[in-house]
Amino acid sequence: MEMNDTKLRRLRQERAWSIRKLAQRAGVSTETIYSLEHGQRQWAWPRTVRKLADALGVEPKAHQARPRPRQARFPNPQPRPPPLPPEARQRTRPRTVNYIHVTLHKALKDAVSDALIPRNAASVRAPRPEKPEIHPLSPDQARKLIATARETEDRFEALYVLALHCGLREGELLGLKWDDIDPSGPTATLHVKRTLSQTRTGHIFEKPKNGKGRSIK
Repeated sequence: MEMNDTKLRRLRQERAWSIRKLAQRAGVSTETIYSLEHGQRQWAWPRTVRKLADALGVEPKAHQARPRPRQARFPNPQPRPPPLPPEARQRTRPRTVNYIHVTLHKALKDAVSDALIPRNAASVRAPRPEKPEIHPLSPDQARKLIATARETEDRFEALYVLALHCGLREGELLGLKWDDIDPSGPTATLHVKRTLSQTRTGHIFEKPKNGKGRSIK
């Protein structure tokens, strides 16, 4: 029996059987018979061919029982996209690359758990984000900044002085309150208790980066 749409349909129609009746007699699904008759499937399991042949009373040809091709799960593979140009790769920040790797690794890990792919191709050592080099102000530049802020009556002059003399982070500077200053004792003490952070819902106060805070005299 030739396993093609014309032969299978003709044998079924000669017996005046519907697809449902042939499916019941052969013990296969109606979807399988329909897809074979309409050319939507180009292969069939050997046991499926044998069941159909027995139900129709014919002898199948050996070469008609073809195994499922390996690429059946992905019948239309898409071509790989071209590599990014060097200028585009240079624009991607290392921390962004690390975030992409973490997200991709998690997604592929879930796909392996669901038996969608055989292995996690992202199971490699994550690239370490390179810390940007810090270029602090020189003493002359710091003095010029304070002098310019005083001459122009910049309202952030006190903020610049605290940043230069205490080495506070931006969020720590913006999170200071008057209660954080302790003028008692021979030397005034500045207590860093919080930092101002920006979130999707707005600005919030959080604990400093080390989680404890610190005091500066």
